[in-house]
Amino acid sequence: MQETMVSVHNLSKTYAGQKAVERLSLNIGRGEFFGLLGPNGAGTTTTIGMITGLISPSEGTITIDALDVQINPRAVKARIGFVPQDFAFYPTLSARDNLLFFGRIYGLHGRHLKEQIDKALQAVDLLRNAGDTVSTFSNGMKRRLNIAIAMLHNPRILILD
Repeated sequence: MQETMVSVHNLSKTYAGQKAVERLSLNIGRGEFFGLLGPNGAGTTTTIGMITGLISPSEGTITIDALDVQINPRAVKARIGFVPQDFAFYPTLSARDNLLFFGRIYGLHGRHLKEQIDKALQAVDLLRNAGDTVSTFSNGMKRRLNIAIAMLHNPRILILD
């Protein structure tokens, strides 16, 4: 039997009387790729926000790696790598300096942090641009940097919005 990494049960979110998400249930197993698709306003970003613990649900439960998102938010966030819709980095810093900054937030230090930065830059093919200021990057390179930041701490689950 496949290990469940994300479990959502009867998830709902209401804003000012409007249902953004209504009674969503799903399970995502270890190693699975899963996509939420829908037009603008369908509730996909709201659902991702609830799964990542950035938005509180009106109803329902969410577990990530067997941990309840509402009860154990810090432990859950440590297991998630999140790539938001918008760019989330400092454009005046280099790619390496951005990763250094975010790595420290993740609690990484010293040699381990340096190794993780090199590994993440290699994975997204930005190693040769590591010292370049991010404001000079193409949008594709910026998107890859966001992914590198999300992967830096070896999350058990990678979520892309």
